[in-house]
Amino acid sequence: MKRKLYGFFGISFIISIILYQALITNALTFPLIDEVDDVFHLINLNVVSRGDYYNEIDILEASIIEINLIITFQSAPIIDDEHSYGGYIYWWGPTNIFNYTSWRIGIDILEDEMTNYADIRIDYLLNDSDYNLRLYDVITIENNKIIFPILNHSLLPNFPNPPHFFFAGSYYISDDDFDVDHLPERLSWTRPSSNLPTDEGRISFPSSILTLISIIVIF
Repeated sequence: MKRKLYGFFGISFIISIILYQALITNALTFPLIDEVDDVFHLINLNVVSRGDYYNEIDILEASIIEINLIITFQSAPIIDDEHSYGGYIYWWGPTNIFNYTSWRIGIDILEDEMTNYADIRIDYLLNDSDYNLRLYDVITIENNKIIFPILNHSLLPNFPNPPHFFFAGSYYISDDDFDVDHLPERLSWTRPSSNLPTDEGRISFPSSILTLISIIVIF
């Protein structure tokens, strides 16, 4: 099972939530642009390099067009048991982390099986009741884009400019070795320190905290 890669997504996602709260940013305006050739190569969750790796996971842009989230990559995404693509949008902000829309296509790292689904989850915010919906096989690929439907967008506040967004594409090599690109990048990893080569980086929180928060992540 690809547990370490799953843990990385959890770490990146939770850090992005924490740093969002610290920065108190305004609503995001799409499209969001990502750097080219900025894929991280990680071994044992340590960044060993960053550059032009696996263009099928190298994110160029995220857009919301009508009722779809569209992610554009350098080359056509590959859907197999070595690739995973997915993300979250928190329309209510990071203080309501159990209310979101989300997507996943490719390998489900936790279950170690292929998947394709879109989610919407609303807990106690809609007439004091729950509303949850998951639809399978609704995500499509067109050339170098993945098209993710935004379910029941009329229920979502701040549509189409949410306060928080996270998306990642990954290529799995082994339990200890994988490549990943995520957007927004600046919320998840520190820039290289001055005494490290320019293609290295590091996680910005103590490992003990990261281990704890990765346990509770829902990604």
